[in-house]
Amino acid sequence: MNLLKDECKSSLTDSLFGICDDDDNNPAYLNTDSTDKVKWIATVTNPQCLDIAFWAIDNCVDCSDEQGNQVTRCDGILHYRDIYHFVELKARKKGSWMSKGFKQLRATIYLFIESQNGQVDRKKIIAQLSNSLKPYTHVIKQQQLALFGYSD
Repeated sequence: MNLLKDECKSSLTDSLFGICDDDDNNPAYLNTDSTDKVKWIATVTNPQCLDIAFWAIDNCVDCSDEQGNQVTRCDGILHYRDIYHFVELKARKKGSWMSKGFKQLRATIYLFIESQNGQVDRKKIIAQLSNSLKPYTHVIKQQQLALFGYSD
């Protein structure tokens, strides 16, 4: 399965932009309009103005299993230099948004590694769970890192 489809890709070199998901069954997207920051669920600072690619995954790539059911997946992948940054965007105050988000990230990372025949340096994979309604939540904890098969 190819997660990096050309029709789902956008790129830019702006020093500051947001990643948005309007939660309307359309793919997540990059937004450079700083007057519209209320829509930004994740903010990306790019002080070196690197060329950053973004592939929308959810609502853009068909991720079906053998039975035709959609596999859970994250919103998208940012790529710069040789780093893959998997992004899941949420806008929830309560509920199981964190565990659901980690499940989506983990499933997408595994699909990606499988699609690359395991030829990926796992140290160059970053997972980011962002919630616009809880921006100061500390989501990277040791037990959550274990969900991705990493440990110190």
